[in-house]
Amino acid sequence: MIKAHNSAIMRESNQRLIVDMIRKKPLSRADLSRAMGLSRAAVTILTDSLIEQGIIMNGDVVKSESGRRPTLLHLNPNAFISIGIDLSRDGCEILLTDFSGNEIFGKKMDFLESAEKTVALICEEISLALTNGSNSATPLGICICAPGPIDSEKGMILNPSGLSLFHNYNVKHAFSSRFALPVYLEKDTNVLALAEKNRNNVQGDMLFLLADHGIGCSIIKNGHLFTGRDGMGGELGHTTVDINGPTCACGNVGCAELYASIPATVQKAGASSWNDLICRAENGDQKAMTALREQGKILSVLCINAVNLFEPLNIVLGGELTNADFVLKEMIENALDRAAFSRKVHQFHVYSSCLGKNARAYAAAMTALEYYFNGGMHL
Repeated sequence: MIKAHNSAIMRESNQRLIVDMIRKKPLSRADLSRAMGLSRAAVTILTDSLIEQGIIMNGDVVKSESGRRPTLLHLNPNAFISIGIDLSRDGCEILLTDFSGNEIFGKKMDFLESAEKTVALICEEISLALTNGSNSATPLGICICAPGPIDSEKGMILNPSGLSLFHNYNVKHAFSSRFALPVYLEKDTNVLALAEKNRNNVQGDMLFLLADHGIGCSIIKNGHLFTGRDGMGGELGHTTVDINGPTCACGNVGCAELYASIPATVQKAGASSWNDLICRAENGDQKAMTALREQGKILSVLCINAVNLFEPLNIVLGGELTNADFVLKEMIENALDRAAFSRKVHQFHVYSSCLGKNARAYAAAMTALEYYFNGGMHL
């Protein structure tokens, strides 16, 4: 039974629990009463208040074999707007969603000559979208995602490779000074992992693996992100795979991303781009296939290390890696079945992300919603 509190003091806590349950699937008042251990009358009072506030709404009436036919409760998609911003090495993307997570506005932009001018332009686009859009709902928050390392607590982008424009820039302050909204800064792999977990209903612990200019990962353990003390944990791309290898920009030697990032793999294949490499590999080009297998070996080592340390049963390939899953998926599965310490106890699942296009910006918007559902704002 889900823990709930039947008291006036805990009214908001119970309402938030109701909203969180309904966002996962439509439920009737009777369903909520059983799940929360509250009386039907108490649930009715709570849900009526949420309907009056415009946060949830009555939906379809369900057929019942006997008694009153229950009415399913849904989130009201027009209750709030969530704002996601992706600051990547390739530019910026803005995405606004309604309260149910449906996209209502999206735009990609190039960076300007400075971080401050870029932020000003992003804010202008967001303001225009909020003013001119058909959805007049209240925005509930902004989540910005960027490659690590970042300082989430202070809202500072530190020194991620390929994103020098924003090095040591307090992006959280830049946006919160322009909008009277909660502003969050999260590592790109963290927002992707959370969105994957919720949208794909992933059960159990999970490793989300991403490759672009570097290699990023996020680990979900016991339903929560493992981030380390200051949000800098889980940097598998900066673990050593060759103790005699070259020095990485991070200061370590032989880091995995030096060998298995997208640029490194493209260069090994002699391809003009990642898409060119994938096309060649799909057509049987041996040099392209060899490059992907070399990448797969490194990624397999990282997955084995992660499983031996944290024991995630689900390995999700994200970003550009989804295009190479016809090679990588089987390699990683075989490596885990051969060498993971807990292989005789658990079965591991390796699959590609379901997030598709606009993944980072969408995941950032979903993370702003996640903060709301987990108590970041008052109902």
